[in-house]
Amino acid sequence: SSHGEAKVMGRMFSIVPAIVISAGLDKINPYARFGLLVGAFPTMFARYTEANDKGNPVTSLEIYNHYYGGVALGYIAAGGVCFKLSRLISVFTEVQFSHATWSPDHSEITKFTEYEVDKLSTLTPYEKQVDFVSTKYFADPKNSGSPRKELRITVPFSTFAANIGVSFNF
Repeated sequence: SSHGEAKVMGRMFSIVPAIVISAGLDKINPYARFGLLVGAFPTMFARYTEANDKGNPVTSLEIYNHYYGGVALGYIAAGGVCFKLSRLISVFTEVQFSHATWSPDHSEITKFTEYEVDKLSTLTPYEKQVDFVSTKYFADPKNSGSPRKELRITVPFSTFAANIGVSFNF
């Protein structure tokens, strides 16, 4: 019987202006950090594979899709403790949560194989490219020479992390 697998990976460059609220203690100093997260150059890669090695004929399909464009927006919150080792060096540990959402502007299929044969060149721009829009009319004409229009999607970019680091005070 057939089986399919989808893998998704995303990345972005984050700019995080933040406010730190500290207890101001000398040796062990707890703190909280809150900020706005702006994700520049977000991108997402999706890989879909499907195979049926017991069928007649044997089938296989592999599609890579690249999503890009737009800006991710969200927030970040962290809480931790800073341990002062000397006047110049401190060690910190914290837990951090960030949440951002992103709506890509475009999508493009970058790999398309059937039966392990590259079929990407057989796809028209309408079949392999998508421009995401806020409004779509079903009466819009289909143009195989330009990307198709699809309704905008929203993707979460959220993380939970435990951080350990060294702080140098000048």
